[in-house]
Amino acid sequence: GKTLSCVLHIKHILDSGGVDDDHPIVIIRPASDDIKWQWKDELRVALSEAQMDRINTIPSRLYRNDCPGRDIHIISKHSLKGLCKNHGGADSMLNFLLKKREGESFTPSLVIIDEIHEGRSGDDEENRTLLRESAKAICRDAKSVIGLSATPVNIESDEVTRMFRMMGGEGIEIAKQISELPDGDFENW
Repeated sequence: GKTLSCVLHIKHILDSGGVDDDHPIVIIRPASDDIKWQWKDELRVALSEAQMDRINTIPSRLYRNDCPGRDIHIISKHSLKGLCKNHGGADSMLNFLLKKREGESFTPSLVIIDEIHEGRSGDDEENRTLLRESAKAICRDAKSVIGLSATPVNIESDEVTRMFRMMGGEGIEIAKQISELPDGDFENW
């Protein structure tokens, strides 16, 4: 259900003309290729054949911008993390994206972070930080951001605030409100 809801939102944005090479849709997905194909299958439900032809699943095309009209990017978090690591952090990664795009704008119409809770455990702290910071950098100037998680009941308030901060925009204010809740009130939020 959560993926299909996003697909319908993507369809609305495409139909209203809100996507182009400078204002792409970026879907940041878990590493599994199965998830990449799941996204494509779900998109196929609502998008026309011409809209499906706009999908890119090759991470380097996000920054090369060598395929005009391929403005729906489905990339793995770990590809994005690698780009961040290879360029010395999130700010350098964004500067690299802009330079490689030859000064063109990079203001996504929509960023979707699938399984936004990933990166909260399991890896060492450096990898978790790179996962969060690379996603946060892509979200920074986005017109809208959607974070998807099927496991919100299993997380603590500090993890929720970290996810909202990653999304930027209004998420920063929501994170601040959550962090200011008295002890024990998060469960009622």
